[in-house]
Amino acid sequence: IATGAAAIVGHNWTPLLGFKGGKGVATSAGVFAALLPAPMLVTIATFAVAVKISGHISVGSMTGAMALPVAAFTLRSPQPFSVAAAGAGALILYKHIPNLRRLLENKELGIHGPSA
Repeated sequence: IATGAAAIVGHNWTPLLGFKGGKGVATSAGVFAALLPAPMLVTIATFAVAVKISGHISVGSMTGAMALPVAAFTLRSPQPFSVAAAGAGALILYKHIPNLRRLLENKELGIHGPSA
């Protein structure tokens, strides 16, 4: 768990990029695909449905971030892994606050270009 957390944090706040970086979604997906394969299948399906319905990757990412810990706890995954999934999900949601603001203002770019 600690190694995965370090990878996620490192991708979110990369020292070589002035402690800026991505949102840790892909790295989190990789970490939890190894730790929680069954809950990740639920998460990937949830992500795909959310993107298909909304047209926004950010909506899929936020929905998946919420789905993973729910799936982990529901499927009775080991508690430390489930708690780590909840922490990673919270971090992903935090990193998506600017996206959420743009979504609410109808300014977030979708997979098909600018919102109408």
